[in-house]
Amino acid sequence: MSFSLDQDLPRLRFERNPLKSVVWQMRFPPLLSIDDGAVVGRFQAAIREEYPLAVRGEAVAGAPAPWHFRDTTETWTVALFRDSLALETVDYLRFEDFRARLERLLAAAEEALEITHTLRLGLRYVDHIDPPGASTPEHFARYLNDDLIGVVAGPRLSPYVVDAVQFIRLRVSGHEMTVRHGFVGPLTGDPDAPYYLMDTDAYLHESASYDRARCMEAVDGFKRHCWSFFRQSIRDELVDYMRAVRIDA
Repeated sequence: MSFSLDQDLPRLRFERNPLKSVVWQMRFPPLLSIDDGAVVGRFQAAIREEYPLAVRGEAVAGAPAPWHFRDTTETWTVALFRDSLALETVDYLRFEDFRARLERLLAAAEEALEITHTLRLGLRYVDHIDPPGASTPEHFARYLNDDLIGVVAGPRLSPYVVDAVQFIRLRVSGHEMTVRHGFVGPLTGDPDAPYYLMDTDAYLHESASYDRARCMEAVDGFKRHCWSFFRQSIRDELVDYMRAVRIDA
């Protein structure tokens, strides 16, 4: 399998969507003002129309408890920590929808939180590929490129494999990317198993002045490379099973 992550591949939407979640995150130097209820209140007011449900999380390692703001379907969540802001959805259909929500979120954060610097930007896609009848790595071989699934899909080894997940770190144009992929078997205790995990996380570790346009440009690049890796990792048999629809815009 020969990857070329910088190429623009035709976009597809899958009626049988394998995506479990999509998460964008921005990390910044700790803002002690976020501990102030008035500051969080201003932020909540700015996003309340889209995310009216507010839930306080649990404090971790002495840090203040984060705030989670959800939409009425509870499929979109904004998470605010002292040192990060995230947008997550379990109902991802089109990148344009996600991007538009993200830009509105950044506009609200600029007004209420006064973020001046960023340390990390990232976009993560988590897919569970689970075609019918696929219960061993060998069964997944017809759906995934050979070099990706590797030796665990061989008929001699496959019956013994409980799980086999690999971690890859990549450097692509302008940023880095990590990929966790592999077979998660029914004996692992995962209630969703068996499935093939494709977890792609594109990110930029860089201390820089906050700039919304820069954030949006970065997320465009992250999405492009995550999609390119995913599409080149799967065979047309899987594309057909997932009922792909071409996206022209």
